[in-house]
Amino acid sequence: MGSMRYWAICLLFLSSCYHDDPWRNLSIKTGSSSFNSSKLIYPATHFLHDLELEFLYTQETLSAYINVYAETIPSYEGDDRAALLIMEVSGKTQKLVVDRLSGGQKLKIPDMHLSSFVNTFKNHPSVILRLGEDYKTKINTKEFKKHFEKLHIQPFVFISNNPIGLAL
Repeated sequence: MGSMRYWAICLLFLSSCYHDDPWRNLSIKTGSSSFNSSKLIYPATHFLHDLELEFLYTQETLSAYINVYAETIPSYEGDDRAALLIMEVSGKTQKLVVDRLSGGQKLKIPDMHLSSFVNTFKNHPSVILRLGEDYKTKINTKEFKKHFEKLHIQPFVFISNNPIGLAL
């Protein structure tokens, strides 16, 4: 009976440690303010067909990227510098032509769409992003607003200029 109680307590403890918030805030301080950055990431959970969403804040400039890992993202209408991003929000579909970066595994949300892109994540409980037939990810945006606010105010972590110190 005592061992069952022990395992029940362990299970209760482990379940209380679990959180369903995949968003991750990161920051880097380089010693030069022009190279400091902070990043908000919604990681891919399955590298063969999921997308990774990345918001990067540098020098008071916000950029948003979508990364894939297994294959290249199909170009849009034969233009190697463009891709079609399909967003499904509350049963409605929105299509955005986005910048396809060199290598074909990273997209940049154009500045003209960035504000509406961020507002979509702030104002809806989930967003589905699709690229072609291969990539589709449902993003839980429940904690997005909290993490996005931290993107601008999070203190930077210092990275040493001494590469030997980093290896130790």
